[in-house]
Amino acid sequence: DATRRGLYAYVDREDIPGLLASFDLPSPDASQATRARTTVPQQALFFINAKFVIGQAEQLAAKSSSIASTDERLKALYQITLARNPDEQELRMAKDFLAATQAASAADSPSTVALPVWRFGYGSLQVESNAVSFTPLPHFTSKVWQGSEKFPDPALGFTSMTSAGGHPGNNAAQCTILRWVSPFAGTVSIEGEIKHESDQGDGVLGRIVSSKSGVLGNWTAKNNTVTTSVKTVDVAIGDTIDFVMDCGATPNHDSYQWKPRVRVTSSTSPDVKAKFVWNAFKEFDKSSAKLLPPPKIDAWVQLAQVLFLSNEFAFVD
Repeated sequence: DATRRGLYAYVDREDIPGLLASFDLPSPDASQATRARTTVPQQALFFINAKFVIGQAEQLAAKSSSIASTDERLKALYQITLARNPDEQELRMAKDFLAATQAASAADSPSTVALPVWRFGYGSLQVESNAVSFTPLPHFTSKVWQGSEKFPDPALGFTSMTSAGGHPGNNAAQCTILRWVSPFAGTVSIEGEIKHESDQGDGVLGRIVSSKSGVLGNWTAKNNTVTTSVKTVDVAIGDTIDFVMDCGATPNHDSYQWKPRVRVTSSTSPDVKAKFVWNAFKEFDKSSAKLLPPPKIDAWVQLAQVLFLSNEFAFVD
């Protein structure tokens, strides 16, 4: 119920956080009455690009989504953000902003699904937390992702990925990871088979891990082929599904094939139709080191973020 807005945090004088430094954090070595009144590009860039800020804008827009009247919803955004109502000019500008943003979004709506969605890397799975550490493999030879020009790499050994599969590294910290990044919201199913042909070694252990739902399945293959299917997984834009291949007890004779397909079963995004399939094998050459375009942000979310960008909000003393 307090009317004062403030954040208080422990500060290590020997290790000043970069974010606070960007916003003119006074020296903690002496008492400072006020923050210096300066603005630099880093401050605006933080409010424009930071996932934290965008996430807060989404929550702010969601808080007011049940209000049918545009004027009343705008007043709610201003009250929550700035603790006041918008004046007539601000109300008119906000309506113009919403109209222009919604029109631009409709005009720019893509007719095809954004590609690529595949990433090729290595890392590990923390089984207790279901968290995947992912590092992109740094060197591409036109057919293989690997640790460096030298193969085997001095640090990553035989860690490598091709369109059909690959070879994990020497231990559980060097699993090969094929990462699928969702460009839409809805549900998907997963199809595929792990093939391990050698009759030597201890085989390989494959896992499918969702950033939202955790481990979806695990399979061991040794001199055989095993089916790796998941019936349904909920996804939002930016969620990941990782296909993690572990060498097991030893890294010997661990070459494998795994060509997963991710199939849309339902979609809330107009650009992605049901039954659409992403195929890692077929899309390997389209995926080399490119990034997904940023997802579109709802007009109301953008307006909430604009309020966060205002000096009245960002630089209150």
